[in-house]
Amino acid sequence: MKYLLILLLSVILIRPCNAQNVSQIVNEKTGNISFTPPPITGLWVIEKVLVNDKNLSPTAKWILFEADGTYTSGNGWLQNDLGSWVYDDQQNTLLQSTEAGIDPYGPFNISFQGEKMTLQRIEEENKVNISLVKVSKNQWRLGT
Repeated sequence: MKYLLILLLSVILIRPCNAQNVSQIVNEKTGNISFTPPPITGLWVIEKVLVNDKNLSPTAKWILFEADGTYTSGNGWLQNDLGSWVYDDQQNTLLQSTEAGIDPYGPFNISFQGEKMTLQRIEEENKVNISLVKVSKNQWRLGT
């Protein structure tokens, strides 16, 4: 009876653990807490994608980086990706992950110039350069 009571109490007191995204784990481990949202937060539209020097720009491709370290992306009205992100302002890098895991190509080198952002890295020996522009959600809905 004593063991049954202990077992019952332990089952009641044990709570399921919540999964954390990569951003939460990094912030918890490094103490990287800031009250100023990083410049990456917001809605971005991809203007141009260059792989080596070949233009592979998509149509109506967007990425929404939320302040909580999550992102969603898609084409036009269709959302086709979601995950988490970590921006390192000391190294100027952006690392993304999805449920499938951390981006296998590693982090992007990131730079900002006004309302424009550039992501660069090497993927399978190819130089990838992505140019994005920050827009408001109202601008995106209006298609401007």
